[in-house]
Amino acid sequence: MKIKKPKFWDTTKNNNLKFLFIPLSLIFDLIVFIRKKFSTPKKFSIKTICIGNIYLGGTGKTPLSIELLKLIKSEDIINKYKPIIIKKNYKNQIDEINLLKKKVNSVMVEKSRVNALEKAEREGYNLAILDDGLQDYSFYKNIKIVCFNDKLIGNTLTLPAGPLRENITSVKDYDIVLINTLDNKPKKDFEKILKSINPNLSIFYSIYKPDKNKLDLLRGKKINAFAGIGNPENFFSMLLKYELNIEKKEVFPDHFNFNINQLKTLVDFSKKNNQKLLTTEKDYIRIKSLFPGNSFLEEIDFLEIDLQILEKDSFINEIKNKI
Repeated sequence: MKIKKPKFWDTTKNNNLKFLFIPLSLIFDLIVFIRKKFSTPKKFSIKTICIGNIYLGGTGKTPLSIELLKLIKSEDIINKYKPIIIKKNYKNQIDEINLLKKKVNSVMVEKSRVNALEKAEREGYNLAILDDGLQDYSFYKNIKIVCFNDKLIGNTLTLPAGPLRENITSVKDYDIVLINTLDNKPKKDFEKILKSINPNLSIFYSIYKPDKNKLDLLRGKKINAFAGIGNPENFFSMLLKYELNIEKKEVFPDHFNFNINQLKTLVDFSKKNNQKLLTTEKDYIRIKSLFPGNSFLEEIDFLEIDLQILEKDSFINEIKNKI
């Protein structure tokens, strides 16, 4: 059963549940340490750029993978590369897989990343962008990019006492940090923490850019917004940033598999209150795959967004230099 992210993950205030889970987090840290220490990464002739996160879910890994593939294909200086995006086949992440396939045509999905890299080599690809996989120590990574959002590192603790998949000190092993932010303001204090751990770390920022035409159509309408993604508050905050009128919002767990009654309830409530029912593109893709051809799909709208890397030229030059 999927659960919503605990509120105490994102606050440094004392919480009984947090303290209860700290011993389990210490065990989790030990397991991560042992996996790192005793793994032997397999090297490939294909170059690898691995995009992952430390903070669990909702940091923009998939949008960055899509944007990076487009940048590499459009850059003359690195046109010697034939790139592909690799995604491990998790059954509960079919929405992300379908989103990738909708946005780009160079996507490979396999049960293991090593198998995918072997297959990509056989098919003539020479650059793989891995959507997730920083904590997979079975293969060598030429470039490691770690993504953060405005939550940064939450309460600073690892799972299950906090939202981190590994301790923040792990950035000593990474090359690039990309912080996806809503307010366009640099996180100087956080940058200092990162640089104190890894002085060679390159830090960049990104923002989400919604489809302008869709925004224009939504302005002036009453919105009933819902989301089942890793960081749903970012979605709602973005709608408010672009001055949409949110009358109601509802949060579901990440990768949530809606049932027909839940969706009908959302649709009926919106109709009754003359609201536009709006969700994320990823949620809409998941709903469409669960209920293909269902008539209520016409009552649900979604907002398409792209990830825009600030200082894009410097970012792509960093990739060129490190690859």
